[in-house]
Amino acid sequence: MRTLKKEFLIAVLTLFCLGMLNSRSMAIAGKPQKSSKTPTYYEMYVTQGPKTLSVPKADLTFKTAFSWGPDKSGLYGIPAQPQTRLDIEPMTITIFDPETAGATMRLAKLAYIETMPANSFDLNPAKVSPAIFNKVYHVNYDEPVPINLWCVENDIPLHITPVANKPGWYRAVPEHKLEAGVYAINFGCADGPRIYTGDLYFFPFILAKAPEPPVCQPVRRSKRRRAPKPTPVLACPPAPKAHPLTPVPLSAASQLDAGFNYVVVSSPEGRREYRITNTNDIPLHNVNISVFMRDSRFPATVLGPVTLYKDIVLPEQTVSQTPDKTSLQYETLSDEGAKLYLKIKCKEGVIKKAWQKLNKGESGPADLVEVPWDLKE
Repeated sequence: MRTLKKEFLIAVLTLFCLGMLNSRSMAIAGKPQKSSKTPTYYEMYVTQGPKTLSVPKADLTFKTAFSWGPDKSGLYGIPAQPQTRLDIEPMTITIFDPETAGATMRLAKLAYIETMPANSFDLNPAKVSPAIFNKVYHVNYDEPVPINLWCVENDIPLHITPVANKPGWYRAVPEHKLEAGVYAINFGCADGPRIYTGDLYFFPFILAKAPEPPVCQPVRRSKRRRAPKPTPVLACPPAPKAHPLTPVPLSAASQLDAGFNYVVVSSPEGRREYRITNTNDIPLHNVNISVFMRDSRFPATVLGPVTLYKDIVLPEQTVSQTPDKTSLQYETLSDEGAKLYLKIKCKEGVIKKAWQKLNKGESGPADLVEVPWDLKE
C-alpha cells in the first residue's frame, strides 16, 4: 500500500514539474523580440542641394486598345499631372536596390497622349495587314484609340554609383541637364505600346521653372491730324522707389521657402531644438512660426503647436527655439518616425512644409526627409 502511495506521489510531482517547464518555455517563446527595421526594396529619395524628399508612388492606369486571347495591348500612364513638384536644378536619386544595383531604374520624360492609331498596338512579329485588321482585332486599322494619359516618351541616361558605407544603396545622377516638364522614375516595362503585365512601380514628378517676367507689349498712341508718326511706348508701370524698410513683395506665382533643422541640445538633457532658416532672397516681416509633431505610434494625435514671433527674418538668418516640454513633451516622447510640420505666416505669404524623421537604425540619405503636407488644421 505504501509503495502505491509513493509511486502515485512521484507521478504527481513529475507532471507538476513538466507543467512548470512547459509554461516557462511558452513564456520565453512568447517574449517579443526586438526587430531592426531594414529598408524596403526601391525605397528612394531625391536630393536637390540641401533638400531631401521622397517622391510618392502613383497608381498607373493601363489603357487597353484591343485584346487577343489572354493578352491585352495598350499603354501605361497616369491620367493627371503629379502633385510632386521639384526645382530645375541638379538632382541625385538615392535608391535601395541590393538585387540589381540600380540597373533596372529608369528616369523617363512623359508626354500627354490623347489618341493613337489602332495599328500602333499590333505587337505581333508578323503584322496584320490593313485588309484583315478589323477581322482580327475588331477595330479599324487607322482608327484613333483614345488614350488621354501621361505616358513614357523617352528615357534619360543615368550615371549610377554605389553609396559609400551603405550596402545596397545606390546613387543615380542624370547625365544631362533636365528641362521643365513631367518626369517619372520607374523600373522598366512602363513604355509602350506593350502587353499588360500588372501593376508597376512608378514615381512621377514635375520639374517646374521660375515664372518668366511679363513681356511688355508696345502700344501705339492714336494718330492726330498733321502730327508726326508716334514712336512705340512700352506699357510697363514705372519702377517703385526703393526704400530700405519696405519689403519687396513676391509675385503671385513665386513660392516662399524655408530651411528646417532639428537637433538634440546638450542642456537640458533630451531637449530638441528646431532651427528655421530664411532661404528666400528677401526678408520676411511679422513672422509667426508654428511647429507641430505627430507621433507615428498615435497618428490621430497632433502635438503643438510651439509658436515663435519675429519682427524681421533676413535672408540666410536662422531662428532657433527649444520647445517647452509642456507643449510637445520633447523630453519624454520618442520622436522616431514622427512627422514634423512647419508653418510660417508672414507679411510676404505662408509657408507650409513637412518632414519625416527616420526611425533609429533606418538607413537613409538624411535624418529628416521632406514629405507632402497632410496636416488638417
